[in-house]
Amino acid sequence: MSLIDPEDDNLILTRRDFGLAYLYDNWASRFIIQLFQDFTVLFIGYSVDDPVMNYLISAISYENKRREENKAEKNTTVKPSIYAFAGYEKDQETEIKNNWKALGVEPILYKIKNDNDHSLLYGTIKEWADQKKTGLSRKKNYLKNLLQSRYREVDKEKAETVISLLKTDDKLAEYFPQIDFSKPANERKPVDISWLKPFSEVKLLDKLIYKTYSSNVSMWESLSRKEYPKIEINIAKWLLHHLDKKELIHWLINKAPLGLISLHPEFRTMIEIHLRHIENKQKLKERIKLFWDILLITKDNSNVIIENILIKELNKEYSYIKAKRLLTVLEPQIGFKTYFFTKELSKIDGRSDLIYEPKLKININQFPYESLENEKALLNHAEDFTNLLKKAMELAEFAGIIQNGYDLFYFQKPSIAPHEQNKNFDSWTYLI
Repeated sequence: MSLIDPEDDNLILTRRDFGLAYLYDNWASRFIIQLFQDFTVLFIGYSVDDPVMNYLISAISYENKRREENKAEKNTTVKPSIYAFAGYEKDQETEIKNNWKALGVEPILYKIKNDNDHSLLYGTIKEWADQKKTGLSRKKNYLKNLLQSRYREVDKEKAETVISLLKTDDKLAEYFPQIDFSKPANERKPVDISWLKPFSEVKLLDKLIYKTYSSNVSMWESLSRKEYPKIEINIAKWLLHHLDKKELIHWLINKAPLGLISLHPEFRTMIEIHLRHIENKQKLKERIKLFWDILLITKDNSNVIIENILIKELNKEYSYIKAKRLLTVLEPQIGFKTYFFTKELSKIDGRSDLIYEPKLKININQFPYESLENEKALLNHAEDFTNLLKKAMELAEFAGIIQNGYDLFYFQKPSIAPHEQNKNFDSWTYLI
């Protein structure tokens, strides 16, 4: 008996009580529905085998999913998810997981040890309680222990825990750039660059880079400039400590579809300020410093491509506005690619110049290119086109593509007259 319910009317002890609560009086069903609308629910030690609860959970989960799919157009609040700790024995993992997912419940799986031993579940709940009791300091130390060594492929489960911690607590992300809290601030070392791999795999850092517009991406999606999330800001601060690492450079290059890297403006500013700071304290290797210099002086031209339809229109009728638009598209840039043999050669002689290869480009991604043949456009803007070509050569010299007046560009120059070999040449040669 309780003070709240002295007559014990709300205790479910028999089949009759169950029927009254869920079907006849319906108070338990209303309570369950309200519970799932207002809270994130986690089942512990409950299989949801009873039919009414089974039906309720399935219906609520379906409704939550439907609302989530329609939230953009209807601007409705997404209902919290439903989770359940689910133990499995040998060879049962997939079956148990699928059974819960069929109900619309996200299972948190743990292995049952011999003789129905659920100690992993009990240990997890105890750890949760301890973390809640001790607050942020315990979480920080827990995160530190997870991140104190290099990431390896066998550490996927550890990486999932780290990512979950960072996503659920913004405060932890703030401490991420220098995680060794036991030392004074000036002696702390950042988390190893090897952790870039798991963060990238879950797209945690994708907002640091804008994707170049292509036929596979809608223009509005490409042009959108979303607000910089807190987690990315703090992980970006961590990356600033690794501007001297080839792993970061390779990651940026591989994230750029055409080799043209377009950084989020805030990330670009952070890099620029940090480079000024470290230049007084340490020297970056010449090749690495050149990479960041090129990236910072290159105009962000990632959202424009050469459009054959634009040139076709210019060929039909001259338009000053369209000609100027074409000139903007043809602005030369430096892109990058990684050497496919970098790892092998680095093992042999450790050459620092094999980190990347600069490439002279304009932001085009379609073949063949339509030729500009409108005489008025060519005459009116001959000086503009010539200046772009001159600028391309100056940029190539700055990037080290041209050295001591020598280059290999004659391999890439297309024929001025139409020719069957005029394909797959470097994009900048369109300027010729």
